[in-house]
Amino acid sequence: MHSNSVGPSGVWPRNVALVEDHLLQRLHLLELVGAQRGLRVVHDSETLPELLRWLAQAHDVDRPDLAVLDLHSDHGPDATPEGVQQVLRAGVRVLVMSSYRSAASVRALIAVGVSAFVGKRDPEQEVVAAVWSALAGRPWRSAEVDALIGHRDQAPRLSDQEGRALALFVSGLTVIEVARQLTRIRQKYADQGRPVRSRTDMAREALRDGLVGIDGLDRQTGAS
Repeated sequence: MHSNSVGPSGVWPRNVALVEDHLLQRLHLLELVGAQRGLRVVHDSETLPELLRWLAQAHDVDRPDLAVLDLHSDHGPDATPEGVQQVLRAGVRVLVMSSYRSAASVRALIAVGVSAFVGKRDPEQEVVAAVWSALAGRPWRSAEVDALIGHRDQAPRLSDQEGRALALFVSGLTVIEVARQLTRIRQKYADQGRPVRSRTDMAREALRDGLVGIDGLDRQTGAS
């Protein structure tokens, strides 16, 4: 499963660590990456904390050049931007291979230094190409991620205060003080040709624009 062949750049195999909590997907990724000439899988685990604990005691020969990370886990804590930043600070490049729930979560990872993103539904050849791109320090964004964060270019420009008001409203809180700001937000969306007449409309458009994360919608009631 692990390759010891010289890689495409003519150097000794590059080490890769994998974080994926679903066993069948992890085994498939192990097989896919391990079959590539010039790549060697040195570690696999279910969660990011497991990877960080292993990194703390890994021998130099086994330290990964790249970590391929799933952000979400059913068997432990989800990966956070702070945890991903610890991996980067350890000198390990990161390729996020995950399902993406919001533009805000992707931008939070970009903010800490991640530049390579691939989707779980992407073809195998794109996953392999993303691995080599990330190893070389080159950015990679799948069409799914580009489409997700690309909506921000069409988002209305909100002030910090308006953004806070929007986040409060779509979370389901009843805050009389935000009413005036909400009127201005609705008008800005209307100016974009995207009328928002209810809480559900506003939640949908705000999530689309990355102005709120999916966690902010947990208490969303759908009331206007």
